[in-house]
Amino acid sequence: MNHFSDLYEEIAEAVPGEPPSFEQLIKLVRDLADDPEQPVTGFTDFEEFFAWFDTLTGYDQLDQDEDVLPHKLLLEVVYDALLEEQ
Repeated sequence: MNHFSDLYEEIAEAVPGEPPSFEQLIKLVRDLADDPEQPVTGFTDFEEFFAWFDTLTGYDQLDQDEDVLPHKLLLEVVYDALLEEQ
């Protein structure tokens, strides 16, 4: 996963604000998933995964006045890392 964490860090530099770390985002996805061992199983592609994540975290986004869209590329790196792990 080192390749993915390096890529994540490169992208994170361009994201406004202070995005979560690669490890924090991996943990969040695992915590939200029905199966933490295979958190991206069942999604046909990244867009479907992103829609799930956006919906599931929607209330938190509203409460914190944040939007997940600026982190979409970061989530795609996390998705690819978890997909490769399976």
